[in-house]
Amino acid sequence: KDAQTIQEFIKEFMQKFPNASGGLVSKSPSQSTAGSFSKVVSTSGMQEAKMGNVTVQVSSGDITKETTDVIVNSSNEDFSLKSGVSKAILDAAGAAVEVECQNLGSQTNPGMIMTQPGNLKCKKILHLVGQTDPVKINRVV
Repeated sequence: KDAQTIQEFIKEFMQKFPNASGGLVSKSPSQSTAGSFSKVVSTSGMQEAKMGNVTVQVSSGDITKETTDVIVNSSNEDFSLKSGVSKAILDAAGAAVEVECQNLGSQTNPGMIMTQPGNLKCKKILHLVGQTDPVKINRVV
């Protein structure tokens, strides 16, 4: 079931952000094809999985200090959440990213927007509308 979920995530992401793949690169070469994935590997407190040519890493620490391709920000429906981790990301990214969130958030969107990184050391910030309802999470995934 995980393979199907990951394939659907990749498919949906690529439909919503067709130009995003050009900027996403994994840190190590992969023989994988789009839609394939590796098992989650855990080393030094970091968990990592490959989905096609994309490496997803989850670790603890200050996300605003990370050098990476994409930072994922869980936000609210108009992408203006200024509490918790979302506040830290927006504060560190700077006012230009907040303005971009306001502009993109006021337009019709699929519950996610992608912005420039501002002052962060990443290529893009992916802002997702956070969900706590399992039915809605399942529908999105």
